Amino acid sequence: MLLLFLSQNPLRGQKTDLLTMRNGDRLTGEIKKLDRGQLQLSTAALGTISIRWESVIRVSSRRNLELELRSGRKLYGQLSPSSPDSSVQLLVGGQRRDTVNLGEVVGIVPVSNRVIDRLHAFVDLGLTLAAVDQARTLTIDAGVSYRAPTTSLRLTYNGFAKNEEGREPSTHNTVKLQAQRYLTRRWQGVGVTGFDQSEELDLDARWSLGGAAARQLVLDNHNDLAALAGVVGTDERYSGVAEWKLNFEGLIGMAWDVFYFEGSKLKLRNTINVYPSISNPGRVRADFSLRWRYDLFGSFSTGIDLTDSFDSRPPNETINRNDYILKLTLGWSYK
Repeated sequence: MLLLFLSQNPLRGQKTDLLTMRNGDRLTGEIKKLDRGQLQLSTAALGTISIRWESVIRVSSRRNLELELRSGRKLYGQLSPSSPDSSVQLLVGGQRRDTVNLGEVVGIVPVSNRVIDRLHAFVDLGLTLAAVDQARTLTIDAGVSYRAPTTSLRLTYNGFAKNEEGREPSTHNTVKLQAQRYLTRRWQGVGVTGFDQSEELDLDARWSLGGAAARQLVLDNHNDLAALAGVVGTDERYSGVAEWKLNFEGLIGMAWDVFYFEGSKLKLRNTINVYPSISNPGRVRADFSLRWRYDLFGSFSTGIDLTDSFDSRPPNETINRNDYILKLTLGWSYK
C-alpha cells in the first residue's frame, strides 16, 4: 500500500486542499504539515499561514497524506469530510478505509518520494562580547532530520567556544546521530552514536554507540512525552591520560516537548539522559538540556538554552564534575 502513496503525486504543489473553520470561514491551499497543534497551509494570496488545529472542523484533500493519531497509530490516504463535523474519512484508491475524529489527529505530513520534502533543518547562533576582560563566546547549534513512513534519522551538532584574555580558550563540542524505527503504536527502536569533547571536564574525546527501546507516554497537540531505556558502549580519553578506556553503561532517558500556540509559537523542550555505569559500578553520567523557543517571523526564532553535563566519578578529583552552559540564541529553521 505504501508503494502507491510513495509514487509521484500529480497534485503536488496544487492548492486544492479545503479547510472549514468553526466560524464558517473556508480556506483553500496546500497543507504543508500539522505539528504541535498548528496547521501550516500554503495559500495563493497570503503565502504560508499557521492555523490552530482546534479551529478546523472540516478538511478535504485529494493528495496522499500521513496522519498520526494520539494513540500513535499512523494512517495513509486522501481526506474527505464526514458527518458530523470534526471528523474525516480516509480514502485509498477512492475507497473509504477509516473515519477519524479530527481531535484524535496530532500530526499530518504529505507523503512524498522527494528527499527534500522529508527534511527538516535548523541553525541557532549565539555571540557575546565583554569589553572588560575582552571575552568572546560563540555558540552554534545545528541539526538536520529525515523522516520516512517507518524510519527517521536525526543529526545534531552543539558547539561552544570561549576566548578570554589571559586564559586558554575553552571549547565544548557534541555530535549525535540518532536513528529510529517506528514499531507498533507508540513503540520505537532507537540506535544512537555520538562524539563528545569538553575542556571544562578535561575530556579529550568520547565516542559512543548504543541502542534503546522508546515509547511515547503522552502525545497530543500540546505535549509529547517519551521515555527510553537501553545500553551504550563508550570509548573515552581524558587530558593527561594516555590510554583510551572502554565502558559499558545503561541508558535511561526522557524527553518532554511542550507547545502552545496563542498568536505566536512557543516551544519548550526538556531532555535528560542518565548513564549508570555497568563496567564501573557507582559511576553515573548525565546530560540535561532545556530548550526554549519563541517564533519571531517567517523561519526565524529566538531562544534560551541551558545544558549540563555531569560525571559523578571523573578520572581524578581535580576535574570538574559539571559543565553547564546558558545560551541566548537567534535561529533559523527549514520546514
